[in-house]
Amino acid sequence: MVAGDGNRSRSVDMCSTRSHVSDMAKMIQLRNVSPELHRKLKSRAALAGMSLSDYLIEIVRRDADKPTLEEFRLRLRSRDAVEVSESAADIIRERRGPI
Repeated sequence: MVAGDGNRSRSVDMCSTRSHVSDMAKMIQLRNVSPELHRKLKSRAALAGMSLSDYLIEIVRRDADKPTLEEFRLRLRSRDAVEVSESAADIIRERRGPI
């Protein structure tokens, strides 16, 4: 029943609303942000023409898109080794020329 409907009563199907909760954006809260850091981030967001929230989401998204050191190591280990005929140091010395 819905309150405030006088004598009318109707049921609300809350089961259908639960399925949408997982699709909703999540919230992350940062605590103990110094005033200096807050000011700097807010200023950078303004210079980028973004809200502070959108600016921070962009920073977090960029960081999350980068592989962690462990993910990077695993990716390197999965690749085939490359055989080279000359050392990188020798190639650099050759291209630099005489000192």
